[in-house]
Amino acid sequence: MKFSFKILILLYPLVINAHGNRGGHKREIVDFKKENLKTINRNYVEVIKPIFLKKCFDCHSNNTKYPWYYSIPGVKLLIDQDIKKGLEHIDYSDNFPFKSHGEGPEDDLKATLKAVIEDSMPPIRYRLLHWDSKITNEEKKIIKKWVDDSLRKLEQSKD
Repeated sequence: MKFSFKILILLYPLVINAHGNRGGHKREIVDFKKENLKTINRNYVEVIKPIFLKKCFDCHSNNTKYPWYYSIPGVKLLIDQDIKKGLEHIDYSDNFPFKSHGEGPEDDLKATLKAVIEDSMPPIRYRLLHWDSKITNEEKKIIKKWVDDSLRKLEQSKD
C-alpha cells in the first residue's frame, strides 16, 4: 500500500500534465485568433484605411467631411439619410473588426469586397459630386488582396 501511494505521488505531475493541457490548447487557439485579428487590423490601418478615408469615410464613419452645399435645405436631408444608411450597414471608424449589421468579420469582408468589385460603392450620386471618389482598379486589387488574405487568416483561426 505504501509503495503504490509513493508511485502515485511520483506519477501525479505526469498525469496532470497529460490530461490538464486541454485548456491550454483552447487558450492557444484563442491567442492565435486574437493574433490574426491584430494582423488583419494592422494591415487595414496601414494599407486599406488610407483608401477608405478618401473614398468611404464620409458615409461609413464618424468622421464625415461635409461639403459646402451641406447647408442647402433638402440636400442636408439627403446627405444625412445617406450617412445614416451607410453607418447602419458598416462603420469603418474603429478599425477591424468593423461595426456592422453583418454576421461577423467574414461577412463584413465579403460585403466590402462585393461593393468594391461591383462598383456599387461609393454610389453614383456621391461620385457625381466627388469626382475623385471612385475606387481605382489598382485600389480594387489592393482591397481584394487584403480581403482574401484576411479571410484566409480568419479561416485558419477556426481550425
